[in-house]
Amino acid sequence: MWFVAVAMAQSETLDDEDPALHTALLWQGFRHDWERHAAVGLHVPHRVGRFESRIGPAVHTRTADGWRTEAPFRFAQSTGVDGDWMFPEGYVGRVSSPDLRVTTGVVTLRTDASRVQGDHPRALERFHEVLSIPKGPEPVEAATVLQGLSFRSWCVEDETACHSDGLWPYRFEVDLQPCEDLGDTLACPVEVEVGRAWTPARGGIRGIEEKPLEPTMGLEIEVGWALLTASPGALLALPWHYENALPSTRAMTLTPQIARIAGLPTGFPAAAVAFTGLAFELFPPSGRSSRQERGRYIGGWSARLEVADWDADTGTVALSHAGGLWLPRTVRRSAVSIDVGATLLLLAHPEARVDPPVTVRGALCSPSHDAPWFSAWNRCEALIGEGERTEQEVRVTVPPEP
Repeated sequence: MWFVAVAMAQSETLDDEDPALHTALLWQGFRHDWERHAAVGLHVPHRVGRFESRIGPAVHTRTADGWRTEAPFRFAQSTGVDGDWMFPEGYVGRVSSPDLRVTTGVVTLRTDASRVQGDHPRALERFHEVLSIPKGPEPVEAATVLQGLSFRSWCVEDETACHSDGLWPYRFEVDLQPCEDLGDTLACPVEVEVGRAWTPARGGIRGIEEKPLEPTMGLEIEVGWALLTASPGALLALPWHYENALPSTRAMTLTPQIARIAGLPTGFPAAAVAFTGLAFELFPPSGRSSRQERGRYIGGWSARLEVADWDADTGTVALSHAGGLWLPRTVRRSAVSIDVGATLLLLAHPEARVDPPVTVRGALCSPSHDAPWFSAWNRCEALIGEGERTEQEVRVTVPPEP
């Protein structure tokens, strides 16, 4: 396996006196779930060929009431073969402080040769890149957080013909690891893993209507990131990790769970939280370990984080988190491990401010492409007013406090 990595970075603004230099939009999660039913109570799941939930470069405008921040928010999702539609959501917060410095960028990881192997064929691709971000010689407190991500897969023709650009995932991980201060630069590692495999029924009904597992596929992952820096004492970045092993994936956990953390440093007037990593992995259910084909059709995926409450006097925070991976009842049951990496950002400046997340919504639809006659579907025009839309850019605005 080989990969190409391309990193791009830009400062939010060039004028050091401009307060916009000290403001960052925070990607605080997403919700993508397919809407189509095959029958009452039976959802239609899909392979994953395209996914995106990502904030673009922000523009900050002074208004009579303060500063308004706008940015493009990009959605994307496509099916493998069958048609479907969704109304995806993204969640965007805002943090600002006079002594904060913000740099944003995108790193692109790619391979054209993801090949399956083994008696129970699967492929696991691992990508590694280190961002090298310039800084002054003085020491800083630094935090790299996710601005979202984009994923695309495609079939590569070799000795066999292609059938679908979508894959059956069993593992996905993106992880921004802590930066190392090298003096004039920060070295910030990025890790990504993508695992794909056949389903237990070989994509359909074993021996009757099977769908081939593509031997070779191409993968491209774009990871949006934001680097927040400040002098030591002005910013405190504390890692937080959440792991949940679920025996079933029949429903996404949409009810927020609250994690209360006490004993944190006091005296910081503002607190925010942002993603540094996301991962899921599918496992054979307990007692059924003989089913080695771990790939699955996916009905939905979601994750959301925010600070529900922060007490600066006692150093106690309540973090709200929700989400999961959804495999409808039309898919073979699987156990799943969900991992979330995050950074709690504590800001010391008295003028530091954290705006609560706003919700941005999209509308995506894909008609069937080469689907069997009994599952062919095309209602995009009636549902979203277009024949097909697998990508969409929506403007998100985070208004100032009144």
